[in-house]
Amino acid sequence: MRIYIQSIIIFLVLMGNVQGETLGEIHEFAENICDRVSSEGEITRSKIIARLNAESGAVAKLIGADLGADGSITIENTTYKGLPYSDLSEQMKDSRACKKEIAYFLLSKRQEIIEYSAHINQTVGAMYRVITNGDRVYLMTNPNFKKFIEINGNPLKICNLSENTWIDVVNDEYIEKTQGIEIPWYKVSVSSGKCSGKIGWIPERNIAQK
Repeated sequence: MRIYIQSIIIFLVLMGNVQGETLGEIHEFAENICDRVSSEGEITRSKIIARLNAESGAVAKLIGADLGADGSITIENTTYKGLPYSDLSEQMKDSRACKKEIAYFLLSKRQEIIEYSAHINQTVGAMYRVITNGDRVYLMTNPNFKKFIEINGNPLKICNLSENTWIDVVNDEYIEKTQGIEIPWYKVSVSSGKCSGKIGWIPERNIAQK
């Protein structure tokens, strides 16, 4: 027991970015999962994975990710269908080992996200981000607000941009005049997410500073 506690403490010291509140939540979550699986009999990785998948919302919250309606997990605009559970042991002999495995797993995944987020912020040169205002935002080949707001797809729509997608403004403002209304557009280069590397136009109203 002492070795187990010491190993956890050493690991937590190395994981300096994890707050005490989160550690408490991870401990409580691991205890709850393992006790519930333990009551079902033998503790195996398959049973733990099934329970973690069932509690995917809590898992996403604890590691600092976003959970989609389809159960997918989104990290920095990149969507994953599920977390890789290869880090978990094939056989966990008792509840204590189970708690240790889950705590290590959640802490390591949380740290990976923290480090990845820091890396993105350091390396992405984008000074702006996309704001959707609750609507769909499309990267367009040319400024055309009528086509932009159409529900159906059209040849001018390059890609659908998610909230907080990083972008660089690569061209000066262009003013589109439609039905007596002036609509400012900017040509941008997408730096993150599924549209990364693509260049096109979006309205100024959907651009915010980083």
